[in-house]
Amino acid sequence: MIRQTRRVARRSGLPVYFVSEKQQRGDTFGERFANAFELLFGQGIERVVAIGNDCPALHPGDLVDAANSLDAAGLVFGPAADGGAYLIGMRREAYDRAAFLHIDWQTPAVLQELADYAAGDYVYLEEKSDVDSPTDLLRVLRSSRIPILLKIRLLIFLKRHIPTVLFRTDAATAAVFMDCRALRGPPVRIV
Repeated sequence: MIRQTRRVARRSGLPVYFVSEKQQRGDTFGERFANAFELLFGQGIERVVAIGNDCPALHPGDLVDAANSLDAAGLVFGPAADGGAYLIGMRREAYDRAAFLHIDWQTPAVLQELADYAAGDYVYLEEKSDVDSPTDLLRVLRSSRIPILLKIRLLIFLKRHIPTVLFRTDAATAAVFMDCRALRGPPVRIV
């Protein structure tokens, strides 16, 4: 999904910055995410649209819509079906490190907490599903909105790297999948 996300970002026509795992600093998801925003704000970039690598339904137009939405609002969110966000865009003047770090990241409360953080100065994009669990992954593989080549790549990756038990629905499966979450980093792609 990382390659797919890179292609989507490049096709948007927006300047693209990649913040690799080696560049990410901080002990928590929130710290790494805040530091990634600050890295770009520190380079004089006034508007940042951050995406991860876990939303296979993301399209270049979503990034363009997010960037354009920042003309009218301090923040823009791509709401994920699970209560999180697949995209967060922010103008520099809307950024408040302490409040941003206070958000309960990687929980179903993220979207509501982001809306509270924005204090009404935000725009929502179309809701999409991201991949945070085995159930999410199966939904993606069944979706007609996901490119067939991405589905094939996902299946090949799973066969090579994830035990077959991933497709079972017991507690052990969730633990196996959750162990792989360390591969996710905030944000994989910043536009």
